[in-house]
Amino acid sequence: MLHGRDEGALAGVRGRIAEFGGEAITQDVAAEVGPYGIRANCLAPETILTGRNAREIPPDIQRVLVGVHPLRRLGTPDDVAGAALFLASEESSWITGVILDVAGGAVLA
Repeated sequence: MLHGRDEGALAGVRGRIAEFGGEAITQDVAAEVGPYGIRANCLAPETILTGRNAREIPPDIQRVLVGVHPLRRLGTPDDVAGAALFLASEESSWITGVILDVAGGAVLA
């Protein structure tokens, strides 16, 4: 809400600005710390079915959310943990400055 009013289109603009800011910060940090052998990446999870979300998002809304994900399910905390473990592992030693979407393909839609 903006001064008690529905933000409408502003909500989308603010979201995009935040997204680009996160990408810029990730890339800047990666460039700064890379020479020291440190990698910097960012995880960007989409709808994650945590215990709280499972309780608070009504089942009919959960079904709608599942429908917008190409993998036709919501993410789990284990999905995010797996992505974090990958980025922390030697298997990702040549990856830095990226935002990894843990989104079940929702960013494709």
